[in-house]
Amino acid sequence: TFKEQEERKTMQLQEERTNNLIKQDESLMARAERLRERIAEAQRLLRDRVTFGKSNIHGWGLIAKTHIKAGTMVVPFRGESVRPSVANLREKAYEASGRDCYLLMADPKTVIDTTAKGNVARFTNHSCNPNMYTKIVSADGASHIIFFTRADVKPGEELTYNYRFDAEEGRVPCYCGAYNCRGFLC
Repeated sequence: TFKEQEERKTMQLQEERTNNLIKQDESLMARAERLRERIAEAQRLLRDRVTFGKSNIHGWGLIAKTHIKAGTMVVPFRGESVRPSVANLREKAYEASGRDCYLLMADPKTVIDTTAKGNVARFTNHSCNPNMYTKIVSADGASHIIFFTRADVKPGEELTYNYRFDAEEGRVPCYCGAYNCRGFLC
């Protein structure tokens, strides 16, 4: 009958939609697994690729030990995940004590603080003409800040990115020395 045919069509459509959702979910899970593998690989190769040393820009810097191709995932920014309100309090405490602070926003609800707990990514200095960029990726239900190279990097070259500071209280001087240096970080 016509009614049975309509019910079969509806059931087929629902089954197709369910199968499509399952395929999409499997695809997302596969991409998340590949991302986890890439992050693990970047972490595993970290000691071979980079070190930290005196910087011509400011204090310590992240230095390439080997040639790194453009588009390479170099290092995840690891540290303690805190809420922005906690990060603001810590920043004030670090400044009051004369301590350098290493805070980077992962998403509107999460700031990564590597001041006391973190990896060598915290030594990455600002440049107005950076050779890396940050990308926020989600894996395992958390946001991760990952540094990627935007250009080929030679051994001995300092790895930098654009801090993209907002002007909160005055302007922070920039010492990157790039041909296009703005003179300030904000």
